[in-house]
Amino acid sequence: MLTQNSGCRLNGSYPRFNTIIRDYAKAAVMGLLLSITSYGRSDAQEKKTTLPKDSVKHDLDEVNINSNKQGRATLKLNAPLKQIPITFNTIGREILDDQGVDDFQSALKNVSGVNPVETYGGFQQFVIRGFTDYLMLVDGFRDERQNISQSAPLSSTAAVDHIEVVKGPASVLFGHSALGGIINVIRKQPTTVPTYDFSLAYGSYNTRRMTAGAGGAITSKLSYRADFGISDQDGWRKAGYSKANGYLALNYALSANDQFQLQLGASKDNYQLDAGIPTINGIIPAGVALSTRYNTPQDNMAYERNDIQLRYNHNFSPDTKLTETISYASDSYHYFSSETLYLNASQDSVNREYFNFNTSLKPLQNTLELSSVLKTGAVEHRFTFGNSINYLNWKQFRDSGLPGVTTVGLINPVESQANIVITNDTRRILSEFSTSFYLQDWVNFSAQLKGLIGVRYDYFNGEYRTDKLNTINDFVKGVSADRISDALTYRFGLVYEPVTALSIYGSYSNYFKPGRQLPVNDIVLKPETGAMAELGVKLQLNDQLSSTTSVYHIRKSDIIIGKGAGIFDQAGKAVSKGIEEDLTYTPDAHISVTAGYSYTNARFKDYVQSATVNLSGKRLYYAPDHQANLWATYRFARKSEDNGFRVSLGGNFTGKSFADNDNAVKLPGYTIVNAALHYQFKQADIGLNVNNVFDKRQYFVSAINDNQLYPGKPASYLASVRYKF
Repeated sequence: MLTQNSGCRLNGSYPRFNTIIRDYAKAAVMGLLLSITSYGRSDAQEKKTTLPKDSVKHDLDEVNINSNKQGRATLKLNAPLKQIPITFNTIGREILDDQGVDDFQSALKNVSGVNPVETYGGFQQFVIRGFTDYLMLVDGFRDERQNISQSAPLSSTAAVDHIEVVKGPASVLFGHSALGGIINVIRKQPTTVPTYDFSLAYGSYNTRRMTAGAGGAITSKLSYRADFGISDQDGWRKAGYSKANGYLALNYALSANDQFQLQLGASKDNYQLDAGIPTINGIIPAGVALSTRYNTPQDNMAYERNDIQLRYNHNFSPDTKLTETISYASDSYHYFSSETLYLNASQDSVNREYFNFNTSLKPLQNTLELSSVLKTGAVEHRFTFGNSINYLNWKQFRDSGLPGVTTVGLINPVESQANIVITNDTRRILSEFSTSFYLQDWVNFSAQLKGLIGVRYDYFNGEYRTDKLNTINDFVKGVSADRISDALTYRFGLVYEPVTALSIYGSYSNYFKPGRQLPVNDIVLKPETGAMAELGVKLQLNDQLSSTTSVYHIRKSDIIIGKGAGIFDQAGKAVSKGIEEDLTYTPDAHISVTAGYSYTNARFKDYVQSATVNLSGKRLYYAPDHQANLWATYRFARKSEDNGFRVSLGGNFTGKSFADNDNAVKLPGYTIVNAALHYQFKQADIGLNVNNVFDKRQYFVSAINDNQLYPGKPASYLASVRYKF
């Protein structure tokens, strides 16, 4: 897939890591043996406090981040969230159901400072605080696909319990590439109490959905959670999709102090793809309907993912815990599409150029963590010490001999292109190994003053190669290239609580991202680096009002920018400055409101692209200047009652942004209003969602290749019924 201005056309090589794999296995086994030999030393029970999930929650709730429910340890700290100098948001299951959401693009619209972007008809990425550098996690483990190509297909949210977002550089938490922030997808967890749910939905563009889930105790020691979901639609631009995913989690309590968890996930999705509408300097040609699609019937992507996680927890005492976790995933893509569209000389037809790939991605990850509480005099320390070992194998097959250009009509195009035969003749291989050691310490100096310090050392080794294929077993091996780098990242901050309801925090953290690209001119690209300074105020008044206000300054240096044809620039500097406000207001049992606002000023600070092009001062692409989100609900019955109506109103405002770094193609700002009406009758919930209530037209949500624009959806509806017991 071509990514907007990204330099992600990776060459690769086979691994030569026999020693590394042996050490990897040894580290995992030693961690498990250490846990087993400590079996039975304490009968203390693990504390199990969970984040509320009835709405979009911000970072004020006092929770145990290392609890069973929050076992992904997004912040890797056992401390109250309001006393941690980090901006943190949670999107709960209830708000996803109320909004009729089953995709991550729509879900992340509930978080200030996050701009969800979808391109090619199936690839999703997220711009956080102005940067496309973010880290996606699934239950605390890195989803490397976004780091390889900055975007990836994501299945439905059927198995999702909630989504957590950490703002700002987070390399000290999970390693390289997290500058804008971290998105951690938390799947549903086993329960000991029997629970079942089922839902059906139908809506515009022949949208059809079904989900089913169940959980409970199998024996006194074994509990489970299982979920299944299917979702498909024709798409308003005929770029439809079908998604199917399943999930199973098992918890086994070996003893009061020892617990195993197994998680299995699988998805099988298909996308019809969409290359957008070709424009003339960002202007739609006269007479072109916004629903016009120029892809061929052959254009399609089949995507499959399987993942497994095995986690073992041992409690040495109420305050000391060891966690050993291993994760493996297998992702595969089969992709062919008309990606590049442009008008011919007479501007009455559209020229199309094609791109294909078959890709497999197989990350293996292991994490060993020890968390504990220590006291030095009157000062309390809650620390986490850990080691992570990651191995990634990536292979991609391509056909370099696809037809150069085919043509289709501009107005009411009639397809005449026969299917193109694909013969893969190029194989690109990437093998990466990384390991790290990290320490985080939350320090309780006094009732009013808390501190946080974290440090991490990462070692990164990547090998890359491109082979020429005659047949799958007959090829000319390319020349391997190595990329070795290491980095020391850190975070420190303070929290001051003059009164219980108010906390003031400040922090500083840094970031790095290895240079994986292989320029055709053999220039070795340095790792990208960056840092953020942030100040914020958290306010919580009883259980009625919670608010987080933050201001930040993020710097990114040595930026790698792809210019096409295997040419890259190591640019100067980019800076993002902004302010964010997140608010939750629940004055009584009838009213609940969640809202957010962000101002982002993300620009190149120093980048002269050529003798005639100076990007200094230009805005980074896909970084809106203003964003706002709102979801307000009025319940005619009290929350504690089973029966009754509730009505919701909200939406999103997205300010102006640009489709390119030159700022030549502008995406104007727009406002979309959404509404919902639900009726709760005992365990059944019947709902009607209407999105884009006022049927706004002629607005654009994203682009590819600088000037192929994606128009936003007109008004749509979704009717649903959900049953829980």
